Amino acid sequence: MITTEAMAKFLETQLNAFPVSKNGSDYSFIVHSNEGEHEAYVGGSQKELPTNLINAVLLEQSSTPVPLAGLNSVLLMQTLNLLIPVNMAARRLLGKRSGGIDYVMKPLNQFVQACAGLTGTMTDDEGKSFSYALSVSTPMTGTEDYYGEIGKAVPVTMQVSWQFIENGVLANDVTITLDGTPVVLMDGAIVRTRTGDVSNVDGSEEMQTAITQQGLTFRVIMPLKRGDASSALKRDMLTGNLSKTYTLVYDDRPIVNGKPTNNGDVITVKVCAQEITQTMTAGKGITISATLTIAREVE
Repeated sequence: MITTEAMAKFLETQLNAFPVSKNGSDYSFIVHSNEGEHEAYVGGSQKELPTNLINAVLLEQSSTPVPLAGLNSVLLMQTLNLLIPVNMAARRLLGKRSGGIDYVMKPLNQFVQACAGLTGTMTDDEGKSFSYALSVSTPMTGTEDYYGEIGKAVPVTMQVSWQFIENGVLANDVTITLDGTPVVLMDGAIVRTRTGDVSNVDGSEEMQTAITQQGLTFRVIMPLKRGDASSALKRDMLTGNLSKTYTLVYDDRPIVNGKPTNNGDVITVKVCAQEITQTMTAGKGITISATLTIAREVE
């Protein structure tokens, strides 16, 4: 199974993708996998403290195996605790009491947005491959106080949620595009329907089927967003153009080191929208659902 140390290092890399600067000095995040490691790292005198680092501790809350034989899957909840030093120089300059950790909050919110539904694969110490889906809550700030050698600081907490599946394929790994525009897939299904001839052959009492036709159907549900594939479907629904078709690309190849692997499938088909539905509920975002079938080639 993936270790807490590996997850801490992964989150540290994701955090450091967003630069942090305070009073002209660059800062980096370092994520410790337990309290003991954190204390050993920052313990001692002020001279030993890494002044250009923001320390964080990743603590495991719960680990729940999915109760299904043959499926090595775990739902994991963690807490990411950070201690953010207050920017006293900026506070004095601006002449206000609040806003002392603004220099970190923007990168943290960018980190949360980047991790929303993030998927990929990780390998454990035994060489087993696990697909993961990750989400991180928005930062929750505590009360400003004095913390030993660090001085005035504010504790910040974020909830981290993982799902790991050994050799699994997550729905988040699936990419669907319409005319080159990615579909923000909330839900969906792919159905292949076959029609058969069950005529009696040689007087057999047992019904036997010979497949004579088949069809592939894509069902997608997505939020309505301007300039998105959902907008094109909405326009198709409202205008009713019978000849309208789309180029659909389906790709479920896992991404490793930023590149798709060969361990999956990718197909490109020309489709038409057999049915489009716009769902509207007060106080909620509008959703578009569409049933897409293979389009007939017109000569």
